[in-house]
Amino acid sequence: MRKRLTAIATITALCSPLALLAADKDKEEEGVEFYGHVGYELQFLDDDISEADGLDWGAYLSRIGLRNSHAINDQLKATYQVESFILHGPSGDNIGFRNTYGGLKSESFGEVRVGRHDTPYKRANLPFFAGANMLFDNAQGSGTGLGQWNTALGKDTPQNGDFETIDRNRGFIAQRFQRWHGTLHYISPQVHGLTLEAAMRPVQENGGEDNWVDYSASLTYRLGESWMFNTAYESEGAIDDGGNGGSGVYQTWLAGALFTATDWLTVGAQIENLDIDVNSDINGDLMRLMVPIKLSFGDYYVNTFLKYDDFDYEYDDGSEDDEWFDIGVQAGYYLDPEHNTQVYAAAGSAEDIEAVNYAVGFRYQW
Repeated sequence: MRKRLTAIATITALCSPLALLAADKDKEEEGVEFYGHVGYELQFLDDDISEADGLDWGAYLSRIGLRNSHAINDQLKATYQVESFILHGPSGDNIGFRNTYGGLKSESFGEVRVGRHDTPYKRANLPFFAGANMLFDNAQGSGTGLGQWNTALGKDTPQNGDFETIDRNRGFIAQRFQRWHGTLHYISPQVHGLTLEAAMRPVQENGGEDNWVDYSASLTYRLGESWMFNTAYESEGAIDDGGNGGSGVYQTWLAGALFTATDWLTVGAQIENLDIDVNSDINGDLMRLMVPIKLSFGDYYVNTFLKYDDFDYEYDDGSEDDEWFDIGVQAGYYLDPEHNTQVYAAAGSAEDIEAVNYAVGFRYQW
């Protein structure tokens, strides 16, 4: 089992309180913010493309959290956040399983966070995909729970053994949709429209015999209110019980552009490439093209996603060359002027529109 050099609990416990203790007690504290999202989705899953069949449910979006900041001086703030899932799958998750960190923030320098956090690569993908934490996360459908979020190496047994195959994410999110713990994460201020994010985490395996550093970075450029361009790169290691793999087994990059043409229309395009390389027997390459089309009419919206995948890979039992074109549609209505409460319907195809899964749901945030 993977061991990190720095555990999330230790990092957060040390970083946040020490920074807060160093703060000037005469400065006005901004106060603790309690926030959350509650979402529930009823799904009808087609067994031709899903592990589950018929009606199922998901509460993928639901979360609660606490966050706060405290002024150390006129230029520097100490910050912290603890965020956890609620109503999440049959087994539940630990407190702080979502983005949980402590850090320091300056308007001139940016922000440094230490703990568990979405990678810059994942955050670069989010503007292109308004259907996150829904049926679209895995249009293939896997029943209750989140299913296969990431294209990843599979072992002969779930927890132990050697890498044998590549398990593919067939949904509409990025191929590597990660939240790392034990991470040092930097977010720059916006300078002439440019924002840089970078993250790294040291990894130690097999009792310290194997060591490497995973890293992720993104660069975003905003041109006025209409255009956004971004690019991202991520490298992550993995190793099996036989010692196969190591640093940089997963290497992926993306680049995209979004154009807000009017108040009611946003269109974009994003290309993503994932390279998996364990050895000459197990390797793969996936290219993905995503085209989002987002329509907004006051309290109503319709989001459409077009996706093309080209996946070539080799594994112990042979090789495959697959192509897919799939479509996802989400239509919703906001029940309040602040757009905190919404109801929606969604449909997503998988495996070259072999079949379609459907869902209805609601979300509330505060």
